[in-house]
Amino acid sequence: MSKLKLKVMEPKSHDPWLNLAIEEYLLQAKASEEIILLLWQNAKTIVIGANQNPWKECNIGLLEENEGKLARRISGGGAVYHDLGNLNFSFLMDQSDYNLARQLKIITDALVEHQVIAEFKGRNDILADGKKFSGNAFYQSGNKALHHGTLLVNCDFSEMTKYLQVSEKKIQSKGIDSISARVINLRELNPNITINGLIESIKKLFAMSYGENYVQMTENELDADKLDVIYQRNRSWEWRFGDTPECQISFSNRFSWGELDINLNVDKGLINDIRIYSDAIDVRLVETIKELFIGLPLDAAVIQKKYKDYTGEQAYKDVINWFIKEVNHY
Repeated sequence: MSKLKLKVMEPKSHDPWLNLAIEEYLLQAKASEEIILLLWQNAKTIVIGANQNPWKECNIGLLEENEGKLARRISGGGAVYHDLGNLNFSFLMDQSDYNLARQLKIITDALVEHQVIAEFKGRNDILADGKKFSGNAFYQSGNKALHHGTLLVNCDFSEMTKYLQVSEKKIQSKGIDSISARVINLRELNPNITINGLIESIKKLFAMSYGENYVQMTENELDADKLDVIYQRNRSWEWRFGDTPECQISFSNRFSWGELDINLNVDKGLINDIRIYSDAIDVRLVETIKELFIGLPLDAAVIQKKYKDYTGEQAYKDVINWFIKEVNHY
């Protein structure tokens, strides 16, 4: 077994399109024995999950009017607000080295150094005093894995609530009346905590966790042309907004694993196009759901008969049963 090589990169840019490009580039280019920790910040930004509808998640017009940026990441999960009061972390590694509990412990142990006791709860949140200060998301590509998250240190919540839109279904399911009612800045728990101090603690605990010294990377080590290809895609309208077809039928529901918004185009009684938006953590779920229904007639009885003996995962069974009920209305 080859010895692990730890690397740390701290991009100087606050451009979300570039920082997300650096993250994806490093995931693609990393060697098998490398574990890379990326620590980065974005200026005023809304970052949406891989399968989310941007118009539903944020006030795009106001964000862009105030010189903010909309970015889409490759991982699943929900929309988040970034500003310079927020620190982002990314762990990039092979699947064989991926251990969520270990990665989270690096973050929570670093926080202990700043007198903050935290716990991972639910599907992707880190909480302190019962309030969220970190959202996490995950992505797999072949034998490579990405775990990244946010850390609210001194974020401007008035700006966050101005741009983020939380769906009524999410509010009802979580029993909340506002974003600010369920999130907290780390500064509220320790007024002396700083982003620079947190960065140093995370890097130290990263090295301690794996028992290896890390090498500090610079952006000069990256292939500028390959990085630019990803950057240009990230900033493009097609990537951030997508070619959203005009939909004839739309319905949505919130499941235990996330919200699902299904939009159908029907031609001559057949479902010929499906656009699905979701904040589900598993980005593959959307493609699987599309495959379940594309090409079928918009007929609840036919769909029910086809999937009467379906033996797939419970999440898909739940979607099928809900889908049949919705189609039954048409």
